[in-house]
Amino acid sequence: MKLEIHERDTRPFYDEFVYLSFHYQDIHKNPKKKTHFISYEAILYSVISILLTLFFLYLYVTDKSTFHLLGLIFVGFVFLLSLLYLFLAFLCIHKHRNVSGTITIDFSKDGIQMSTSYGTFLLPYSDISFILIEHYGICFVPKEKVKPMMAISKKYSDFVLKAIKKYQQEELVIDKSNLYP
Repeated sequence: MKLEIHERDTRPFYDEFVYLSFHYQDIHKNPKKKTHFISYEAILYSVISILLTLFFLYLYVTDKSTFHLLGLIFVGFVFLLSLLYLFLAFLCIHKHRNVSGTITIDFSKDGIQMSTSYGTFLLPYSDISFILIEHYGICFVPKEKVKPMMAISKKYSDFVLKAIKKYQQEELVIDKSNLYP
């Protein structure tokens, strides 16, 4: 069963997918956990770092203690790391969102094959830990991180569920769509 996708999906879909790929280990520990957006997480880390930096700056200005200076330097470093995390998150979203050409997903008895402008990837059913039905997308999570994680928009869920049922892989599906309003 083959599906061709010609249009790009929404930003929330890619934000959700990048969150899943950044939190691969956490998802394996608890696949039924609610998924968030990576951009919200990255912005939250940055805001907390800014607040801590301002706090230690205030302490240093009022007290001129070496401890407060070291705290300011440390929190400033954490702030830079949070900005790097924010940059990487938005870079990944941008990269996935700007895949050119048609995306083809082919379900067969061997597994799921996805073809994009980046190449063709095959994920055998035996290498899939679970198939997550999220708020905006359906994600095929591999057992090993070295295998590609694939996702498609939730608007194709009927096609995906029909293909999964055809190849008798229903036990891999975890539907988390009821966690979202």
